[in-house]
Amino acid sequence: MTDAVFAESITEMYERILVPFMFEPFAEDIAARVRTADRILEIAAGTGVVTRKLAARLPNARIVATDLNQPMIDRARSIVPSAEWRQADAETLPFGDGEFDVAVCQFGAMFFPDKVRAFREAKRVAGRYVMSTWGPLETHEIEHAVIQGLSKLLPEAPPRFLARTPHGYDDPKILRKDLEEAGFRSITIDEVRLHGRSSSRDLAVGYCKGTNTRNEIPPERLEEITNALATMLPAEGDMLAFVATAS
Repeated sequence: MTDAVFAESITEMYERILVPFMFEPFAEDIAARVRTADRILEIAAGTGVVTRKLAARLPNARIVATDLNQPMIDRARSIVPSAEWRQADAETLPFGDGEFDVAVCQFGAMFFPDKVRAFREAKRVAGRYVMSTWGPLETHEIEHAVIQGLSKLLPEAPPRFLARTPHGYDDPKILRKDLEEAGFRSITIDEVRLHGRSSSRDLAVGYCKGTNTRNEIPPERLEEITNALATMLPAEGDMLAFVATAS
């Protein structure tokens, strides 16, 4: 998939549908945990929902927000122009030692190829790290229903992106071990369960066209699968996340 398609389709649907449904509720929690800071780094910021919450809570703070994907940054910059936006790899952050008071990462660690290396970079550039991962797939009622529905609709090759990546780092014991290996010593991991609401149609569109699940659906069947999935999904459900604060 080209950057142009990603920019024009996935990014917009992600922002319009999935951000308010499941990322914004948890962003409030993450921003509240930062409390006070003058220099904040956000890693894997996506379209910037956490950045928005941080900017509202701490209007005088310097907020630098990064993501590996340029279309995400471009969309985020248009929403929160007051933040400094930079393309950056979480495993090789282009910042000096101790440049920030706190680093924040909401639902990005699952995508890092070398998680310990990325955590070590967060520790190097900031005195504190606040980050989150999703719980097991079955604790996210909508995404569990998405996987079940797609498995029925595409039994020959059921999409596995959601189970493989977003919910592929769902053990708090492994998360703690990786944070410790990265050099963090004071670590608290909380379970946070929140509830999301949307519409069944929007959720089907969001997951089929606004995530990498799109790459697992035959292009010629994308509309058919999206329409069929819309009849299978609830419009709301609980979601579990593990939120770590480390220093």
